[in-house]
Order: sequence, then C-alpha cells, then structure tokens
Amino acid sequence: MTLWGFTPAYYYMETTRSTWNQNLQTIDGIASTIPMIFTGESITESTFDSSKFPNLQSNRPLVVWDNWIAEDTNTRIPWGMIDQRIANNMFASPYGYILNLCYPLERVIHHIYCLGKIAKVSSVAQPQPKCDVTQTGSYWSTWLNQNGFLHNNQNVNTVATGLTAAINDDQFYESIAQFEAANPTLQGIFSTPPTPTTTTTTNTTTSTTSTSPTSTSTTGKTTTTTNSPTTTTTSTPTATTGTTTTTTNSTTTTTGTTTTTTTASTTTTTDSSTTSDVNESNKMTYNILLILTFLILLIIN
Repeated sequence: MTLWGFTPAYYYMETTRSTWNQNLQTIDGIASTIPMIFTGESITESTFDSSKFPNLQSNRPLVVWDNWIAEDTNTRIPWGMIDQRIANNMFASPYGYILNLCYPLERVIHHIYCLGKIAKVSSVAQPQPKCDVTQTGSYWSTWLNQNGFLHNNQNVNTVATGLTAAINDDQFYESIAQFEAANPTLQGIFSTPPTPTTTTTTNTTTSTTSTSPTSTSTTGKTTTTTNSPTTTTTSTPTATTGTTTTTTNSTTTTTGTTTTTTTASTTTTTDSSTTSDVNESNKMTYNILLILTFLILLIIN
C-alpha cells in the first residue's frame, strides 16, 4: 500500500496564514513527494484558488479537495451550473484537484462535464466558461450510448432531451426509481446494468508474389536478372588486330530503391606489329634461305 496524499487537520482560516503555516511545519517534515490536500474556509461550497494554499518549505504538491456535489449533511446541492468557486489554475501543475463524487449517479456525469469545461481554460485571466444545459444533456447522452447504458430502443436524441429537462427541473427524488418514473424517456438508464459493447476486429493479410528470375542470352553478352537484390554482370571481350583489350567485373547491384554501381575496368595493351612489318620480315627470311641454298649447291658441285 502506498500513501498518495493526506489532509492536515487545519483549514484556511486567516488572510496572513502565519498561524496556519506554523502549525503545519512539523507535518511538513514527511517526504516531500506526498501531496497535501486542502479545502477552503468551509468544507462545502468553498471557494479556492492558489493564493489560499499554505507556504510550505518542502515545496510539496498541493491539492484542493472539492465537495461541490457532496455535502456532509442531508442538504441537497442544487443541480445547476457550476459557480466560480474554483479557479481554473487548480487543474494545472503544480497544483491538483479532487472532486468528491459522493452524490447520486444521475448527477455525476453532468458535473464532470462542467468541470471539464473549466479545466480546459488554460489562463486564470480568461473568463470562467459557462456550462450550457442543452450541451450537457447532449454530451451526457452520447457518453451513455457509447458505454451501453441506453436500453428499450432509446436513442441519443430522445435521451438528450430527457436529460436536459431533468437538469432544468432538478426535483428532489429519494430514489432512482422515482427519478426514472418522473422522466420516462430515461427509464432503465440508471437502474439497469449497461450492455457490454462488442468490438469486431478483422485481420487483413496482404500477399506479394515474386516473379521468377529471367535469363537473356545475346551474342558475346550475357545478362542475368534476379529479383531484388538484382545483380547484373556483363562481360564483353573486344579484340583488334595487334591490340588486345580486356574488360572485366562490371557489376550493378540494385536493392529496394537504392542503386550501387561498382565498375572495375582493366585494359591490357601489348606491343604489336602491323601487317606490313610482318610481310617484310617474311621476305627477308625467304631471301636468306635462297642465298643459303645457292651456296650449298656451289659447295656440292
């Protein structure tokens, strides 16, 4: 079990707060991460803003407790619009707000809606918002419908109208049964358990078919194409008379949408003779052979 917060046995009672702060010094010695919860000068129907918090050395979180829709007596708080008792900066850091919901169910959503309107106002300088009864009834009806509280073929529009009328009428009823009897369009909403909502999720499967590798052959050149990644290798020998040029390792690799090309090219050239030089060499060899043959014949004779 973890202690979330505590309420000191002292309320805001004076303008200077000196006695109040002195009385809180001892209890302020506990861990500063634990919030202190305060109320206004009176517990019920109290007014409160940040200036009414005590000055604590610990700088712990400070939270206001609001009995807006709950009293310590049997007096019924009117089901009307929220007044300007609570400043909207109570909903922002470093402060906090707790709403006491000890009140009949038929009032809770209405008051939470009005409280939300105040919490959305970001600046103290802005005027406090007003909670319109018709908008409250519509919001409430939509929430009840989304959470399975509408029964007996009820719809959002008729329930919204009934809730708006009930808020404006705000009669005192001892029980939910009396409340629903006086507001027949709301019959069963607060006395019947909600119908569980059903959510259907459909899984979607996407299938991708890959094509088969393709091979194309041409004279003196072979290209192989394969699914991603794709590798293309081209080897093309080139020859001329007296000169040899060799080109190898020309590779292109494609992956997804990125293309990387690496080319390694080597050219080897060797010394060569032209066709005319070859013919002259052959003639000289032929003449030498003729001379040698003539000399051999002379020696024999």
